[in-house]
Amino acid sequence: MRYWILFTVFLLSLGIVDKTRAQAEFSEGTLIYRIDTVRRLELHPSSYLPVQFKLYKKADLIRVETQYVNMADSTDRKRMIEIRNQKGIYSVLEEKPSIPIDSLVKKLSMSKDSLLKVFPWMNEFALFSSYEEEKISRSTAALQGRLKTYTAKKVGQKSSLLSMPTEKFVLTSLDKSDSLNIQVTQAISAPVGLFFEPLRKIAGTPLQFTDSQYGWHYRYTIESVKAQSLPDELFQIDPKLRILTDEQMLQETKELIK
Repeated sequence: MRYWILFTVFLLSLGIVDKTRAQAEFSEGTLIYRIDTVRRLELHPSSYLPVQFKLYKKADLIRVETQYVNMADSTDRKRMIEIRNQKGIYSVLEEKPSIPIDSLVKKLSMSKDSLLKVFPWMNEFALFSSYEEEKISRSTAALQGRLKTYTAKKVGQKSSLLSMPTEKFVLTSLDKSDSLNIQVTQAISAPVGLFFEPLRKIAGTPLQFTDSQYGWHYRYTIESVKAQSLPDELFQIDPKLRILTDEQMLQETKELIK
């Protein structure tokens, strides 16, 4: 996951929770989480706050979307998309430029193609990586000590969300610098933890959990679980987008700042 180029990545590591309970496979459908901002962690955090997380699953195909809202302007929104299909991993940041391309074309008396050659960053694109590249990247990060290790402790409390029974855990980093709360259900099996490093090895599906990123502490809470048929197109990248690797993206960035 390479959101450090598009936004900033969720990259931590974790502990393991008991895996003895059987789970009902959630083979196709949608999970929707509400995201609440709990508290500020930095003096100058990101001005964009995540408000919703959606996960679409169809067999081995996965798509996640995170909606962000500018806390100073609720009409200013961004959407982060990650698609994981047979070809690999695609990451897309959808946002509206402060000055629409059509307005610039008219103002500068240039064709759209000419404008995008001068300002290539205004052309929408998707970052691509293979699963092997992701594996190597994670291994490198672990060897360099950039992945935190978490231990999981059951707090002995049981509850329910959307009529699904949950158990509560606290995930604590080995250096005691981070502590995350989580409610896990064994009622369904959906790969939510795949997108939040501390939750990757948690058995079950987190229905409520906390996370820290971009200078804020957030709480994710499940709002909807819907088994439904999903179109294949949802897990395919828009053919209108340019497809760039990390290396190509870095090269274009270097060209822009020359």
